[in-house]
Amino acid sequence: MLKESLPNLHAWVLYLENFQIPILPKTAEALQSMAPDADHVTAKLLSDAILHDPFMTVKVIRHLQERRSNSQRSEITTVAHAIMMLGVIPFFRNFQNQPTLDNALANYPEARAGINNVLIRARLAATFASAWAKVRHDLESDELIIAALLHDISEMLLWCSAPDLAWQINTQLKRNPGMRSHVAQKAVLGFTLQELQLQLSQAWHLPGMLTHLMDEKQDQKSPRTHIAILATRLARHISNGWDDPALPDDYQEVATLLNMDVQLVKPYLEKLSIKVSTEIDWYTA
Repeated sequence: MLKESLPNLHAWVLYLENFQIPILPKTAEALQSMAPDADHVTAKLLSDAILHDPFMTVKVIRHLQERRSNSQRSEITTVAHAIMMLGVIPFFRNFQNQPTLDNALANYPEARAGINNVLIRARLAATFASAWAKVRHDLESDELIIAALLHDISEMLLWCSAPDLAWQINTQLKRNPGMRSHVAQKAVLGFTLQELQLQLSQAWHLPGMLTHLMDEKQDQKSPRTHIAILATRLARHISNGWDDPALPDDYQEVATLLNMDVQLVKPYLEKLSIKVSTEIDWYTA
């Protein structure tokens, strides 16, 4: 585990390129239970389990992208597509005996609690993106779901690889309620986690479309990116409590996006949030 920040952003990218990413214990259990009957496991069943887990999701997409042949022009932007390209049997062969988050953070209970919040927030963002994609009849809704799920993967990896530094950022934000996240991140790391995220996306050869959908600079330039970014931002604000002062502006944006009366937005979001609360044991130790 890193105790101090590395010299620069490039050094962090190199470090995380070789970092062994753990997966959630529930994901490991699900895969282990399916493996003996792999001949009868469908790509959809496997995909549904993987999409609960940002770590496993990025590992699968990265694995396929790095092995994509030069003649294969189309990028693999969804987990279901990745599994179909790889095949269910080869999938289990390639992803057996994955390290788990509980083992990785066994000596860091505070970090486990910290990352739980990020994981739940990511799942909430993915739930929002999924619902909004359906309303807007997006034909590639899984891309939006994955973009929202992975938007904060760099923050998750920081908790896994350098929990003391993640804790320092968290502490600064708690002590200074008005402080913006990127200010605290720069103070501790020297760069923002969004900058790290985009650099990692390139280093991991993630699909250009997913990188575009996760890029906050593209928020107002692309309607689809706006869905992913708004879902992520809204989930972050809700994680602070339903009285977060930023939420009224979020509600207005959701109302505009879905052509909905703004007074109906909060109960609508609360209903979606209940769905995530029923899955909370997937993310917590």
